[in-house]
Amino acid sequence: MNYVAVLEGTPYGRYVIRSPELSEKEERLLHLLRSVLSGEKSLNQVDLSFLGEYREDFVTLIRDDLRRVPPRRFFTTKELVSVAESFFEDLKLVGIKNPYIALKAVFDAYGLGDIEFPLSDPDVEEILINGTKNPTFVYHSDHGYLEAQLDFDLRRVTRKLLHYFGRPASHIVDGHLPDGSRVNVVLEPISEAGTAISIRKFRRMRMTLLDIIKNGTMSVDVAAYLWLLLEGMGVIPHNLIVSGNTGGGKTTTLNALLDLVPFTERIITIEDTRELNLLHPNWVALTKEYDDVELRDLLIGALRMRPDRIVVGEVRGPEAETLLAAMNVGHSGMGTLHANSARDTLRRLSSPPMNVPEEMLPVLNVIVVQHRLRLPGKGTIRRVTEVVELAPLEGSVNTAVIFRWDPSSDRIQRTDIPSVLIDRMSEYLHTSKGKIAKELDRRRRLLTYALKANLDRVKFVSLVNSYYVDPNRFGG
Repeated sequence: MNYVAVLEGTPYGRYVIRSPELSEKEERLLHLLRSVLSGEKSLNQVDLSFLGEYREDFVTLIRDDLRRVPPRRFFTTKELVSVAESFFEDLKLVGIKNPYIALKAVFDAYGLGDIEFPLSDPDVEEILINGTKNPTFVYHSDHGYLEAQLDFDLRRVTRKLLHYFGRPASHIVDGHLPDGSRVNVVLEPISEAGTAISIRKFRRMRMTLLDIIKNGTMSVDVAAYLWLLLEGMGVIPHNLIVSGNTGGGKTTTLNALLDLVPFTERIITIEDTRELNLLHPNWVALTKEYDDVELRDLLIGALRMRPDRIVVGEVRGPEAETLLAAMNVGHSGMGTLHANSARDTLRRLSSPPMNVPEEMLPVLNVIVVQHRLRLPGKGTIRRVTEVVELAPLEGSVNTAVIFRWDPSSDRIQRTDIPSVLIDRMSEYLHTSKGKIAKELDRRRRLLTYALKANLDRVKFVSLVNSYYVDPNRFGG
């Protein structure tokens, strides 16, 4: 199903649906099929004379197809495509050879109209509907923002979403589609140009750490360093926050780093809307589904579930203090947070509504800052711009930038600042810094091997856990 095209333009390119030219007969068939599938008209109410000898067969086949459509409050795009394929198989029996007719009719009648096309496009990350007076945009992984020429009824789409999410308590509604995509709806009159809808698509097949390295978001050196600290050589695992701007890929990086957590740990994830997708066998996902449940409530509940590692998908409120308190008593913690730098991350944590006491901040060991950027000649990219260690400093917190991104060379480079955390590991494990350096190098070589072997996620996670069982198999 390839009906979309990206056209160059200034200041935005265009995202268009390449609908094939339809004959007059095909146009009429699309119109009546859409009317029948949506329930606006019955087969007895539409004029089928233009089908000639195929008229009776068409009625019989469509009635059978309608009976086979499963009852759904809301269809995923994948389900809609399956329904359309079933319809098209029968349409071929009455002389219709264009699959677009069935697909378009099903998208319009059972789905969200042309919005289903970018929903099914793996290169589209977000769909941004800016009311009736402003253009609709999509965010494309290769081209950034594109003005989208889509055919859909905004009022109908809004009604369909609100019916699925339930009766709105306010003019701003959050929810997620059956496939996990996050949806935000801002109704009139708050949105003056008409209802504004933002859909952030859910990646079912998450990018691996290897994918992130291949994309240039992170280097092998950074990945090996984070791996060493997160796992802590089985003795001293460190706590980590991934910070950055909206759409910077924070959750994707967090999810990839969680693939490095040993299978011997029990992980509890806590999210507003489910985005994390782990392969870990001892994992429990807690999701905020009801308005009377807060993330802090889920976090307090998670502490009673014997976790080794607690992960908050997005830290943004009073749960921050509870998370750091959990880190302070021995639970490993991870999460993401909206901030522009490590310093900004600390300011947000210590300010309302998070209100983390400043003396508690050093229990957070590492901040990884990642941004979505635009570089001349490269378009939109995602890069880890700094990796910062935290350490106590006279009741406050000291920050040390261990890795920093250089925009002129588009490389993230190790600074000259010594790693306090690795020094502390050496003392805690009663081993030399040289042995720690060798361990770091061995993990770097293992990542390099995995990249060259082009391992998929399952094989990579298996390799990581095999390494934990017998590191000596992989060289000294």
